Amino acid sequence: MDSDIATARRLTLGMNVTLVVAILAVVAGVVLGEPPLVLATLGLFVVALVGYVVGHVTLHRRIAAENPSAVTNDGTVASALGLIRVNLLLYGGFVLLVVALAVTQGYGV
Repeated sequence: MDSDIATARRLTLGMNVTLVVAILAVVAGVVLGEPPLVLATLGLFVVALVGYVVGHVTLHRRIAAENPSAVTNDGTVASALGLIRVNLLLYGGFVLLVVALAVTQGYGV
């Protein structure tokens, strides 16, 4: 189970780095007036987000299969799952923000 938690941490760290790069790319696309950069960044980020969700669901199922009570009783697992949920809200908010930006700027979304 410890290796699964370590994997979840690496996935989250990687996704957070991806978010920072995506924010920089969107800002660059807006500043430079390059709608394709903004839209490509949005598309790639959504693909990465889907991979992140699939990876975490797989890990969650594996942990639950090994020790069902760990999901609710183990503070480490419960806090890790809570962090994942908060991150998903953050990533979803970013996607919605970029979609709203693309629509209001007339980027063809």
